[in-house]
Amino acid sequence: IVDHISSGKHWYNEGYPMQHALRYVWSIPSARAEQKRIILSLNIPIRNIMTDRAVFRKNVFRYFHGFVKIFSCVIFSSTNRRFSLGAVRGMVHLPHEKPRVLCKSAKGGKRSIMYDIIIRNGRVIDPQNKFDAKADVAIYNGKIVGVGDYQNAESDRVLDAAGHIVTPGLIDAHAHLWPLTKMGISTECTCIPSAVTTAIDAGSAGWATYETSRGFINTCKVRVKTLVNVSPMGLPCNGYLENVDPDYLGGVYEREIEQLFDRYRGELIGIKLRVNTGVIKDMGEKPLLRALELAERCHTRLVIHSSETAIPFGRLCDLLRKDDILTHMYNKRNDSILLGPDGKVRPEAWEARKRGVLFDVGHAQGHCDVSVAKAAIEQGFLPDMIGTDACEEGAFREHLMFSMPFILSKMLSLGLSLTDAISATTEKPAKWIGMEDQIGCLSVGSFADVAIFDLKDKDFTYRDRGGAFYTGHQLLKPVATIKDGQVVYRDLEF
Repeated sequence: IVDHISSGKHWYNEGYPMQHALRYVWSIPSARAEQKRIILSLNIPIRNIMTDRAVFRKNVFRYFHGFVKIFSCVIFSSTNRRFSLGAVRGMVHLPHEKPRVLCKSAKGGKRSIMYDIIIRNGRVIDPQNKFDAKADVAIYNGKIVGVGDYQNAESDRVLDAAGHIVTPGLIDAHAHLWPLTKMGISTECTCIPSAVTTAIDAGSAGWATYETSRGFINTCKVRVKTLVNVSPMGLPCNGYLENVDPDYLGGVYEREIEQLFDRYRGELIGIKLRVNTGVIKDMGEKPLLRALELAERCHTRLVIHSSETAIPFGRLCDLLRKDDILTHMYNKRNDSILLGPDGKVRPEAWEARKRGVLFDVGHAQGHCDVSVAKAAIEQGFLPDMIGTDACEEGAFREHLMFSMPFILSKMLSLGLSLTDAISATTEKPAKWIGMEDQIGCLSVGSFADVAIFDLKDKDFTYRDRGGAFYTGHQLLKPVATIKDGQVVYRDLEF
């Protein structure tokens, strides 16, 4: 069994469905050293289940049923290799146990081995697990193995986060990445020093350019998810006005996008449409209605650019469905403003939120007005997600956008709590992606994507595109980023 599954570890990513089977193999006296080494490399607890009589008696039928399934899959795989690992994974449902990092000592006993990294003494904020306290974070083999007291544990590397904030790696829900577009940011150079470990490209590539530019996704250190633009060319450069006419080329875009989702679902997580006046022209609601129909057929979500929209803000809110996203929620252009004439959040926005429509900051250089954001936050209309809308021109530009931590600092100065800001860049976008147990959290078994910050008491001036200045009193500065258990960025002074 061990030889059979050792050819790949992907079955192990989402839990420990075979841990008891492997413990049993460990307990066999004739098991080869190589087999035991493989078990250790998979970070499986090796306690002999046969010695725990109470557990064994309680679950004897489930063990027997599980082993029958395992042997069936091994035999079947000799004629159908494609079935083998996929069949083993998830077929056995045995009692769950949190992982312990153990190995055999020279004398045959058990001893704890070193963790790869322990982050000690930090204030750990993990909104998904409703955790906000001083604690340590232990990392082994690219995964989170525990949050708690690890002061006496051994580790190959210790990061002392005393006086610092420790969070899951941030998720940028709205970015433009090179080479999906000429105006895109350098993904690793921009995201990693900003504590961003996962980025969603917001429709930079269109249905005609996506396949020729997507190759970097699987080699990028940052985890990348994408939206496909309904325009054939997407957003190749700043100032480009997309062709979103649903009847262009006989409506071929619908079939092309459906095929892209057939091939790349999971990598592609939604459809993007800009409905600003320069793009929609005189087509009215037709591009939006057709895009909604297409998203329904593709079983996916639609993300709408709402700044300077050709369709009234209230009408956009009425049309969008559960899990669709309205981005640039705090902009102040034309009739695309969240606030009504009385300065109150529009009723349509509240109703849309009740239906499950999501709202993203989509900050950019000119899509977040200080007066709108402050009024909405004071009224309790908080962002579901905080995307940077970063592009080459806006990244690292002082006072306007700069980076994700800069925008979070700005949100803090406008009244958003630190926990809500972290939630909008970890827990909520992870759930929207469909990876809420793997990223955006510090749960046991999740990917070891971690960010460490210094929250400095420092006056800093923010400016929006309308020329308004606003002074904040806290600055969130990233000092370390860990991706899949590797320190990929660290400030010299940390």
